[in-house]
Amino acid sequence: MSRILRHHFIFTAMLLVLASGICRSDILIPGTKFVSHKMKFENLSAYQKEYKFFFLPLNDTVGESGMKDQETLNKTGEVHVSGISRVAIARARGMFLVAVPRTLLKADGSVDLKTLENPPEGVLKSESLVSQIRAVDKSDKDEFWTIYSVKIQEGKLQLGLMRHDEPKKRAGVTAIPSQGQGLFAGVSALIAFGILSIRLRQSK
Repeated sequence: MSRILRHHFIFTAMLLVLASGICRSDILIPGTKFVSHKMKFENLSAYQKEYKFFFLPLNDTVGESGMKDQETLNKTGEVHVSGISRVAIARARGMFLVAVPRTLLKADGSVDLKTLENPPEGVLKSESLVSQIRAVDKSDKDEFWTIYSVKIQEGKLQLGLMRHDEPKKRAGVTAIPSQGQGLFAGVSALIAFGILSIRLRQSK
């Protein structure tokens, strides 16, 4: 009996994991595909003695601990923006580059999220960047780049668009709203529980 219960438990756990993954995932429209969209900021090194650069929004999956991921931006000037959730972008009201004076950084080199969202005097925030590319028609290429030149002058962070790969056709992506995610997960759990109950009765 213990072996049967173990098999039922594994089966139910797999159903719940699958349901959870569906809840969190965006759904592609037929005939489209997900792609890589990266941004690169040229000339950051010219200002890094005085400033540390951050990309807003932070990735939802890591929260404020995602400050560690900003080190890649400061080393290479690159950000993989297609991996950032649309919810986070909407909450931040777009995507931005932020330059924070090193005198305002914490001892570990991080900064409070509110400093990036509502920058105080001395913190420089760019205008909203081009929109994220997540999905395109299947006939299009797999990687897209947006490249900006960076200049700090007269207390302003100025970006110049040097290159932007625009897809032939942007594809819509359907995401289950947060309220729907909770409902979907609950229904999935009930279905999994029902299947487990039926299998237990059949095994007796």
